[in-house]
This record gives sequence, structure tokens and C-alpha cells, in this order.
Amino acid sequence: MSADQAGVVQQAEPSGIRAEWCPRLGTPLSIRGPNLGRRQLYSGGQGLALKGGGKYEQDAVAVLDNLARFYRLQDAEKEFAAKPAEADSLGYHHVRLKQVYQGLRVFGGDLIVHFDRSGQAYEVNGQYVPDLQVDVVPGWKQGKRRESPGKTWRQWANRTDSWRRNGAGDFCPGCGTATGIRTDVILRRSQCRARAVAVLD
Repeated sequence: MSADQAGVVQQAEPSGIRAEWCPRLGTPLSIRGPNLGRRQLYSGGQGLALKGGGKYEQDAVAVLDNLARFYRLQDAEKEFAAKPAEADSLGYHHVRLKQVYQGLRVFGGDLIVHFDRSGQAYEVNGQYVPDLQVDVVPGWKQGKRRESPGKTWRQWANRTDSWRRNGAGDFCPGCGTATGIRTDVILRRSQCRARAVAVLD
């Protein structure tokens, strides 16, 4: 947790905001409190305004923008892609947002913004991976993408959830190189621990 994050926690406490933290990533696993989209002393981001009127997807991004200092977000509009809101039997709505990096999805980076019946956000939970610095240029030349990675690599790949196979090419989690296939950022996770391994580009 950074000094600014510690400060924002203190500023948010009088408003009834509570956060549960992932010590490995230094970002919240959950933030809960009344009307999380309302601009307050602890607010950060670009000052995105809530739309209301059932525009939950846009409001979810605005909520994350408002909570930017908790997560060390730079630009919520660029870092998240919202899926359509889902309503439950209580009339609450829930929006899942996928973390993206330079237009590529970050596997393991997902946040869910929860709205009550009145349309106010009362909780955000999930995992956000901050400060990504990953090369999006493929590590292999396209002509080499079908070469066999060898027995050692395959043995390693069978022991980890970082392995990802994609029809026309493979990703090597051991050396962090990728094929010429443009797909996504890959994360290795163990409980709340995560780190970027490579980008398939």
C-alpha cells in the first residue's frame, strides 16, 4: 500500500468506506460503502460523472474513476471494458469490468461494481493489477511459431496455469515469449498473488 493509498483510506473512513486489501498487489480486493460513485474528499480519477437512468455500464466506469486512488488507476475509461449489466431477483445490478492493457485483456484482472435498487454503487470487488509494464511486441518471429518448444518446456507448462495454447501458435510461459497471434496479457495467479508473464501479440 502506497502513502497515497494509506491517506485515501483515512479520508474515506468517515464516509463509511471500508476496503479489504490484497497485500501482494497492493490493491483492494473489496471496497464497500454508501454511494461509491459520489465525489468525496477521497475521490480521484478524471472526474467522470454518473449518468444514471439505468446506464449501469457507464456508471460502473465512473465509479472506478472515483475510486482511482484506491487502485492506483491512471484512466478508468482506457483500463476497463464493461460487460452488459446483470440484474438479480432483488432488483440489484452488477457490472463486470475486464482490465485491459494497450487494448489487450489482462487475464486475472476483473472488477465487479454492484448497484442497489436505487442505482447507487455500494460495493466493488475483484482484482486489479496495477503498474503493468509489459512489452506487447511478440517475442518470436511469425515463421518460428510452429517450432516445437521441447520436452522441458512442455513438462513445465503442464505444471502451471500460465500455459495457454492458441490454435496457430503457442505461448512459452518459461521464457516469456509469445507467438505472432494477437490475444491477451497473461497473468500467473496464486490466491491474490499475480504478475504479468507475457502478452500474446
